Amino acid sequence: VTDENRHEYVEAMVNFVATTRVEEQIKAMVEGFHDLVPVSSLADFEVEELLKLLMGQDSVDVSEIEAVAKYTGGYTDESPQVAWFWEALKGFEPAQQRATLRFVTGLHKVPLDGFDPPFTIMRSTHEAGKASLPRSHTCFNQLALPPYESAEEVKEKLLYAIANVPDAFHMS
Repeated sequence: VTDENRHEYVEAMVNFVATTRVEEQIKAMVEGFHDLVPVSSLADFEVEELLKLLMGQDSVDVSEIEAVAKYTGGYTDESPQVAWFWEALKGFEPAQQRATLRFVTGLHKVPLDGFDPPFTIMRSTHEAGKASLPRSHTCFNQLALPPYESAEEVKEKLLYAIANVPDAFHMS
């Protein structure tokens, strides 16, 4: 590689890494996809519609999630902590709502067909009680919410938890 051909080298490396090296795997994925979804059935969709079907909804409709949420461990839909959680989530910016979803479910979007298992809020049984942070069980779409004593405390602890979750775990 010389100074004169460095751009050609970089272009060749990018092409190799992005296409040539994974060409067989991409072909196998496309063939497998077409085994499940015939090409003829894709013709009726716009790109945006296919993305929504495959990747889920971009916007977060908190009321929609709340309407089908489940409660356990001593919480009900009438528990103050549950009401404070929904109030906080509805007041969050869209990026904070997506971060909360990712914290609880591992996904930053709502799947097109909803959550399975359902989005669940349980009363935390952590020994630190209300001094602990919210925890999640992403495989079960479950939020373990401590018995906080105010709406502000729920919001503050939830924002702290979602801001400090590692970015290493993404399912989307």
